[in-house]
Amino acid sequence: MAEKRINHKPLWSGIVIFAILGAWLRLWSWPNQVLLNDEWHSLNYVTDKRLADIILCPVGVGATSIPENIYTWLTLHTVGWSENVLRLPSMFAGLLALVVIPLLVNRLWGLTTALTTAALLSTSPVLIFYSRIARPYSITMLLGATSLLLTLIWTQTGRRRYLLLSAACGTLAVYYHSSSAIPVFVPFIVVLLAALTGKKAGISLASVTPLKDLALAAATVAVFSLAIVIPSLINTSWLSNTVVGDDHATLTTAYNVLGIVSGTHLQILRFTILVLAISGLIAIYRQSRITGIVIFFPILTYTVMIASISMITINEGIQVTRYGITFVPVIYAMAAFASAKLAELISLRLCSSWSSQAIVIVQLIVWSPFVINSHLREIYQTPNNFTNHCAYQNLYSPMQWKNMQQRDQILGYPKNYSQFPAFYSDPGKMQKIRGIIEYPMMVGDPYNVYYHYQHLHKKPVLGGYMTTGNFERIPTDNSYVLGNYTVDYVMEAIHQPLRKKNRWRTMVNLEDTSLLKLDFSGWLVVVHKNPAIELFPNSFPDYPVAAEVIQNMTENFGEPYIREKNAIAWILK
Repeated sequence: MAEKRINHKPLWSGIVIFAILGAWLRLWSWPNQVLLNDEWHSLNYVTDKRLADIILCPVGVGATSIPENIYTWLTLHTVGWSENVLRLPSMFAGLLALVVIPLLVNRLWGLTTALTTAALLSTSPVLIFYSRIARPYSITMLLGATSLLLTLIWTQTGRRRYLLLSAACGTLAVYYHSSSAIPVFVPFIVVLLAALTGKKAGISLASVTPLKDLALAAATVAVFSLAIVIPSLINTSWLSNTVVGDDHATLTTAYNVLGIVSGTHLQILRFTILVLAISGLIAIYRQSRITGIVIFFPILTYTVMIASISMITINEGIQVTRYGITFVPVIYAMAAFASAKLAELISLRLCSSWSSQAIVIVQLIVWSPFVINSHLREIYQTPNNFTNHCAYQNLYSPMQWKNMQQRDQILGYPKNYSQFPAFYSDPGKMQKIRGIIEYPMMVGDPYNVYYHYQHLHKKPVLGGYMTTGNFERIPTDNSYVLGNYTVDYVMEAIHQPLRKKNRWRTMVNLEDTSLLKLDFSGWLVVVHKNPAIELFPNSFPDYPVAAEVIQNMTENFGEPYIREKNAIAWILK
């Protein structure tokens, strides 16, 4: 049974405040974030395909999600693309989670636990990050966590509608990302075994007809699967599409996962949230054995799977976390349950009764170190057009602005800024510049150092592109983009009539000189002849389209304002 609820206004007010804070952190400068990295996979995939081809495509092909691709295709052929349009489903799911998950947690374990869960959800860097980009993980998190929590509520209340809704949400979660099958369907297996053998094991379900409820839930899954999931399984499976590799998760991976979940680089706080989560699970089990078991086995199953498989980048903490992102709110709820019990105990000792004011104060004291030492502070430095940059999510350690950190897979970064174009750190040259249009804009963020440049010059950044480069298409059904490609590659692939519908806020067509003169007066257009040389000296030739852009800019804007070995820049007038 759920703990006795404390229906005091301060607790509800706290949940509302955290929801507002979480919404602000997700929406702050959201329209201004340059599209980067995996966001480009879906855009590229749908440019030359029919809707039927997308609906029936293999699960996970091209590192994309089928429902995400459907949405991307529909918007391209109707309202057109923009950063906000493409990211709207993720943002909506991220904002909805701030309300739905605390309400479900309150239904299970009371307002004190819901309050702390709301606090963790609102300030979680990894959940904020995936709410702000056009990827399926935010939606998967909402649907998967909702499904698991609804299953738990069914075990405690026996009301069939919770289980049926859980089945519907869970199936949709799997449709968005197949890795959510573990947190969605393992609980169903556990409660089925409990229904068959629970009395012998001393485990009871609240439902008086658990087998009938589960049969109806299975029918719900079947209906949703036949309608949306099964068609996508006609071809090859998710694991056979470019993700199988030789990488293995290690203890270092687990340590980095703790950093991502806790949102801090401090070792003591990483292990604090681990201890609180384990303590919370034990306390939940003592309160309700079936609830504890239903939470434990999906986490155990996922841990065993991650520890035993080999897959590309599975050694990286961010990869493990996003594949298991459904568990993040559940872990927060487990830690919150332990924290709430601690707060109630302290409140009882101090006030001789449960004081909502005292509980709120204790909760703030317990969780303030996580917020104070959060990764959010440097992410939200102004200006920052790159809060969606995966480098912020890589190791959850402070950014090394003067000495760049090397990524696990992309080696060759310069050791310091001495190898960067000098004008970025020249106040005399940058003082009168309103903003910077960088060309070319690399797709993969491991190759993209413009966010480091921005840390020096403190100006807003947009990405320039061309559509006349005649780029050679990838010979794999154009199902993904490579990190060292530029956004030109995708922009050129969009059919000409559809390009006119797109309304980009963070990207500028450098062929449209009239637009440049009208809307970007005082901006600096920087053309990098060899963008990769700033990461990998002498490894790549000059970017072939750069010469065309340089000629076009010179014809329309005269002699360059800045001319360096690898970069040439014009002030737009």
